Amino acid sequence: MPPLRTLDEVRSFAIRIAEHSGRLKVAVPAANDDDVIGALKEAAIEGFIEAILIGPKSDIQSLTEQVDFPKDRYEIIHETDVKAAANLACKLAQNGTAQLIMKGNLPTGTLLKAVLTKEYGLRTGRILSHVAVLSIPRLPRLLGITDGGMLPAPDEITRPQVVENAVQVFHALGIQKPKVALLSATDDVVPGVPVTRDLAAFAKGAERGAIKNAIVDGPLAFDSAVWAPITGRLLFRSPVAGAADIVVVGSFEAGNIIVKALYLLADAGMAGVICGAKVPVALVSRSDTAQNKMYSLALATVVAAYADGRIGA
Repeated sequence: MPPLRTLDEVRSFAIRIAEHSGRLKVAVPAANDDDVIGALKEAAIEGFIEAILIGPKSDIQSLTEQVDFPKDRYEIIHETDVKAAANLACKLAQNGTAQLIMKGNLPTGTLLKAVLTKEYGLRTGRILSHVAVLSIPRLPRLLGITDGGMLPAPDEITRPQVVENAVQVFHALGIQKPKVALLSATDDVVPGVPVTRDLAAFAKGAERGAIKNAIVDGPLAFDSAVWAPITGRLLFRSPVAGAADIVVVGSFEAGNIIVKALYLLADAGMAGVICGAKVPVALVSRSDTAQNKMYSLALATVVAAYADGRIGA
């Protein structure tokens, strides 16, 4: 498949997946949220999902009626307790009724605790990490940023899994060998900044095959990683500089700030998904628009279809 370059292309591809192999079902715990319902309605009308809405039935019913949600594209399961709703969503994913999960009106920690509960069988042995995928007007490709929502600071144990989770997302987007930049404030290994040494060592290990089907380099500053015009001024060569598909941040504060700055101030479209479990989890923030929530659903749909073999890179 050709690489997907914008979030609108991701949405269109999710529609084609449904046309070819059927709509995927998404379980939504605490679905009593107007923007979540609006995003689900748009995704249902476009034809790539059916929704299982878990939460207070009367509240959800009222929201679905307000937006004219097609009644044949959703069902409601009454549950007023958000913890129980999260558990039920995971059970539906465990038994194959749902192929993805979307966060509704509940704390992220409550949902992730359910996802990690052993009895639901959604754990894979990998860590869970968040991948934000942004469509930025001045950039001719999608940009992945990880991890801006899960891990306080990746280390030598968790960093490889964070990279592998993000690489899998970009394989699903048709990028056969994504370029991965390990972000720092500098492009150099600085003796007084141990993390720069760690990133350089990780990049060398990736070059020798520790990370499959990706090109990894670092440390790289953000501008060196993503902005092609700057590469002519660099005093070093890098296969990633100016062309990164994925940037790996050193802390979730850094990732969160970069994502929100691009979204709020640079008119970026955004989708977010948690990877590492047996099903993807579309994760949205309180400031996300209904459109970005819909993009997150489309991204999770494509990732789920890739994971179960419906599509190939």
